[in-house]
Amino acid sequence: MDTSVSRDTEFARNHHEVLKEIMRSILEALLRYGNWIVVALVIFVVYQAVSGPSGATNHPKISDEQFESAIKNDSLPVIVKFGATWCPPCRTTDKALEEFEKRTPGKAEIVIVDIDVNRELASRFSVSSIPHSFLFFRGKMIDEQVGGMDVDEINSWLDKKLMSVSARN
Repeated sequence: MDTSVSRDTEFARNHHEVLKEIMRSILEALLRYGNWIVVALVIFVVYQAVSGPSGATNHPKISDEQFESAIKNDSLPVIVKFGATWCPPCRTTDKALEEFEKRTPGKAEIVIVDIDVNRELASRFSVSSIPHSFLFFRGKMIDEQVGGMDVDEINSWLDKKLMSVSARN
């Protein structure tokens, strides 16, 4: 196992434990002195922070070499989606990408990059809004799309861009 991945995993576990303790203290203070609506809201936020948002997947940090290898696929186009687990449109797009893979196996390789884990990679591609998807073909970026997409939009985007690339060749 890659030691950077195991260090990141250990950091995340420690971070969650610290977060739990902080939220527990806040909850105790709110229960003692606060408004019940605020208490309910804080409980919801704590639950989301500790358990992770529903449908969220954790994407380990990938090295530059792993990323470069993934985008240089000679046989398939590669969709790289930059996002975050706390971002609802990113989670929706992740689910759409999973569904796209199920419906159209072998049509494209999918790479999900978590900007909170892979900050350098997000910076390298000037990702300032998420979700932000890039389409690579034979190692070259041929298009990018900012914003969430459903399965049909992903399929249409891929077909349209690949047709324009093949028309140029």
